[in-house]
Amino acid sequence: MNTNKNKLDSKVSKFDTDLKTHRRFGLLIFIMLFGFGGLWSATAPIDGAAVASGLVTSRSYSKVVQHLEGGIIKSIFVEDGANVNLGDPILEIDSTQPRSQLDIINSQLLSLSALEIRLVAERDSKDALNLSDFA
Repeated sequence: MNTNKNKLDSKVSKFDTDLKTHRRFGLLIFIMLFGFGGLWSATAPIDGAAVASGLVTSRSYSKVVQHLEGGIIKSIFVEDGANVNLGDPILEIDSTQPRSQLDIINSQLLSLSALEIRLVAERDSKDALNLSDFA
């Protein structure tokens, strides 16, 4: 049993030294990589620069204008960079989509009103519907 323990100890110590060797090799590669990168960045020549004219402006007065539900813009009343006062119209949104939604809701309202009149008449056991409230 003692010989098995000695064999196991020798294998474990061999495994430990193999890991140490790999760690040292990895550290050496890491140091060489960053050393080469640092040396290159310090000695690489910069032949020129890109020069361009421009204008720096503040965006503190710019306001983002967004419609809450989206829509199609029919016309724009201001130009880019124009000054506007409180209450000035900026744009007009096309009313096609909201009008069609309004028509749908109105037809649903009429349908539900007719249903209410019919159900009330049925509840009260009436023979005829009272359509005077329907208009």
